[in-house]
Parts: sequence; structure tokens; C-alpha cells
Amino acid sequence: MKTTGRKNITCNSRVVLGALLVILSILLLFNNFDILPPAWHSYVFSWQTLLAIVGLILIVPQNTRVTGIVLATAGILLLLAKIYVFPNGLKKLFWPAIFLITGVLIIVNNRKQLLPGKVDQTNRKDDYVDDLSIFGGSEQRFKTDNFMGGRITNIFGGSTIDLSESRLAPGASNLNVLCIFGGSKIIVPAGWKLRIEAVSIFGGISDKRKQIVATDNESSELVITGITLFGGCDIKSYL
Repeated sequence: MKTTGRKNITCNSRVVLGALLVILSILLLFNNFDILPPAWHSYVFSWQTLLAIVGLILIVPQNTRVTGIVLATAGILLLLAKIYVFPNGLKKLFWPAIFLITGVLIIVNNRKQLLPGKVDQTNRKDDYVDDLSIFGGSEQRFKTDNFMGGRITNIFGGSTIDLSESRLAPGASNLNVLCIFGGSKIIVPAGWKLRIEAVSIFGGISDKRKQIVATDNESSELVITGITLFGGCDIKSYL
């Protein structure tokens, strides 16, 4: 059931991305054949619209919903500010309101988004990763016989997660990765079974292990989900 849910989320993200690309292609055709009004050009093809589009894509997966809501809201409001002239009072409230909404959403989301299913109060800290890097970097090393996944978020930042001395928990363990103009390096044992189900937009997640060694624990698997946008994630091993 959990695997089906992850596949549905990934599929929904791709449907949203595909729909947005179709809309973009239609707008480009209208622009190339002078069907699109000239006044619309600076609004449709702007960084504010791109920001809103990225936010809409990130809203689909639950783990990136908060980021998506913030980016989509900021993009739409900035686009409206470009189209309409807001009173000075509203302009002064804009960024404080964005930061306030972002903070509240992060607090609420953090309470709801404990690791799904297998994580409970008896699990040790090294059994899962919860890494957040914004305009910075981090390095973490984990040593556990029961690694169950977690989440890695990099926004204009990067992180190195060393799992070379860890073993996977039985069954499928989910590691959710969000990289926006950032990247991660994940070091895993050469014998780990990996499956990548992430959505990549101008980025990607690559398994760069030079050799994959067969192990006795074939029932354990690390499933990497999430979104990479103008960023990426490299998976390596020391062998």
C-alpha cells in the first residue's frame, strides 16, 4: 500500500509537470505567431510566473507541500504586484506577511510530518535522517543497523549524508529528497538495493556507485523519492 501511494504521488507530479509544459508550449506558439497580446509577454514569460509554476509542481507531493504553497503564493502575489499598483501600505506588508506565513506553515508541517509508518518513539536518532540546508551546508554520519529513511531538504545549499556504516531496516525505507538550486551527496554501502522514484526538473538523482555488491539481505530496499529542481543528488559508495 505504501509503495502504491508513493507511485501515485510521483505520477501526479509528472501529470502536473506535463500539463504545465503543454500550457507553456501553447503560450509560446501564441507568442511566436503574434496571437498573444504584446502586453502579456512581460507577465507570462517572467521570473514571477516561473516561481508560481515551480510552487504548483511542489504542492503535489506531501513532503514538499509547504515549500510549494510558499513559492506559488509568493509568485502569484509578485505577479499581481507587477500587473497592479498596490498602495504603499500593502507593499510594506508584503514580505513580512510572506515570512509569517512561511514560518507558520513550517511549524504546522513539522508537527504533522513525522516520518511515516515505521518511525515511533522507540527508534533511535540514527535510524532516520532529517536534514535541512538553506544557503549553507551540512555533513552527517549515521551508524545504525535499522536505517529507515527520512528527508533531506537543500535550498541554495548542500549536504553530505554518510550511511556507509549503516544497514537498512527490513522492507522498503523511504528517503525523500528536495533539492532546489542545491545538491546532496549520499554515501551508501555498495550492497544496498536502491530504487529512484523522484521527479527531476533541470536536475537529477544519479546512482554513481562504481560496483554493486550482492548481499544476503535482498528484502531491504531504499526508495528515494522527492523533487530536484535546478539541483541534484549523487549516490556513491567507498568501493
